[in-house]
Amino acid sequence: MKQLRLIITGILLSKAAFGQILNFQAGTSFSKINNKGKVKFYEDQYNKTLIGYSAFIGLDYLNKTYFNISSNIGLIRKGGSEYVLNTMTYKNVRYNLKINTISINTTIDFKYPFGQSKNYIPYFGIGPRIDYIIKQTPNEIAHVDYDPLYGNIYTIEKYTKFKELSYGLILSGGFKYNISKYEIGLRYDNYVDFTKLEDSNTNTKTQRTFDINLTFGYKFK
Repeated sequence: MKQLRLIITGILLSKAAFGQILNFQAGTSFSKINNKGKVKFYEDQYNKTLIGYSAFIGLDYLNKTYFNISSNIGLIRKGGSEYVLNTMTYKNVRYNLKINTISINTTIDFKYPFGQSKNYIPYFGIGPRIDYIIKQTPNEIAHVDYDPLYGNIYTIEKYTKFKELSYGLILSGGFKYNISKYEIGLRYDNYVDFTKLEDSNTNTKTQRTFDINLTFGYKFK
């Protein structure tokens, strides 16, 4: 945790000195768990899409005509959903795995301004990313066992916490519109993970996450 604080502090201090545009992002995240299980049951755990939230604050700096550097820090909800048959009611019950995460990224954004005043700016970016899990809910998984006498029986088994620190890339794309000292836009981010959530004898878990955010920027210069 101390290393994470140092990383955050270093990014904020170094970028503040060269920051030109302060950005705010808020929107919706879409996430699910990919499983490669050695047991069939594990392949279906939380493999349906969970709709969450994302909110970031960041700085654009070294701002040139066709590229800039962007650093951002924020919160995003990842995870997944699954349906389990409750044999008491014979109805499927939905269970959500919610993974609240601090995410830090720095990208190089390539852009192409156009229009009479160059106010329309499509762009795409790529860069490294660090994530830190601050809360995982629940710390359990839904489980269904088959009993030949009573049929499917719903149970709960304790779940091991995922790896808190992970690394990866962020691939982004979007569109911005300049209005005097302000920028408004829409942004898409795809989170590519290098770190597995879980790698055990029974299962390997990875995340598949993307988000769509509205953006607002204020130009210092």
